[in-house]
Amino acid sequence: MYLPIPNSLEESPWVTAAGVVVCVVVAALVLRVIRVGTPTARAVACLGAIYGVCLLVFYGLSFGAGYFFSRYAFPLSPFLALLFGAVLRRGWEAADSGAWSWAPATAGLVICALALGLDARLYRNGTSHMHFQVVEWVEEHVPNDAWVAAPQTGTLGFFHDRTINLDGKVNPAALAARRADGEATRYFLEQRQIQYLADWEGIAIWAKEPRIAAQFDLIVDDPARNLAVLRRRERASQQ
Repeated sequence: MYLPIPNSLEESPWVTAAGVVVCVVVAALVLRVIRVGTPTARAVACLGAIYGVCLLVFYGLSFGAGYFFSRYAFPLSPFLALLFGAVLRRGWEAADSGAWSWAPATAGLVICALALGLDARLYRNGTSHMHFQVVEWVEEHVPNDAWVAAPQTGTLGFFHDRTINLDGKVNPAALAARRADGEATRYFLEQRQIQYLADWEGIAIWAKEPRIAAQFDLIVDDPARNLAVLRRRERASQQ
């Protein structure tokens, strides 16, 4: 939560080992607060622990997508922030005793420097986003009255009102179709108002599927921008 690990290092054995150690330390600190903390601190620690266990059990055993785990656990950050601040405060207070007085200050400064450096690394690209090329293309090329569908619609749907989700996360009809058919193909082929399919470049392969190719043309396939767009052929013939 405080030290965003670069993707290139996430699967390194030493990063995994360090993460396990941190989890054990955090769990031990939470248990200590629950045992000897003030009533208010114990209540907050219990709430955070129960909430955290529920999130970890659900997303760890039921949902699956490990590469999104950090965002699933993000609601725990307020509790971890309180714990982190309490540990730093205790460290500074312990420094007044004289023994190893430099250790808490050094550890706190190192952690803060790492947090600032890694956060600056995330913000160096400004407002760029891995889905925004789809938004830009739709804004530039799609008529205001046209409907666009995509498996990933979080960013596109925020900036474009006429957007239909296909993965079923925010579209019950698409979810029902995926449960019935194992895919959303029949669903969006039957939704005649859908005139464009726009998402990452991977959907370009949809143009090779006979049922889709019978109705849609691949009009953009740009691996460099990670962008692909299909347009319903009936719409193309009208323009």
